[in-house]
Amino acid sequence: NSKTVGIEGKDAAETVLLFTSEASELLKGEERNQLLKIVNACKLKEEDVVLVNASFAKNVSLAWLRKSFPVKTLIVFGEMEISKNLKLRKHYAYNIDGVQMLKSEPLTKLFKSDADKKALWMELKKVFGV
Repeated sequence: NSKTVGIEGKDAAETVLLFTSEASELLKGEERNQLLKIVNACKLKEEDVVLVNASFAKNVSLAWLRKSFPVKTLIVFGEMEISKNLKLRKHYAYNIDGVQMLKSEPLTKLFKSDADKKALWMELKKVFGV
């Protein structure tokens, strides 16, 4: 999957971080640092995570993610449709067909809002048991 545009990570990763960033195909700079802080806080290693930039990776859906990765956890940053009949509420952890899902603000908004970061963290603690 490393050949797929907008996707960074190993095929065996069980945690998918889905976001949109028009700036560049692969997340860089402060947004990347902030995202990796979240990964580390969840007691995950960078290699356990796949970063999917839906601005570049086309037709990203839950079905496609499940075919492409052994995904156990999906964190969606921002508004995007990953399944026709799935409407995720923000900062609420779901378990759907064995995949834990959590939706938050878009990265640019999330990192500027302590309230949103805290709400996300409260749910991440439940999801990852940290």
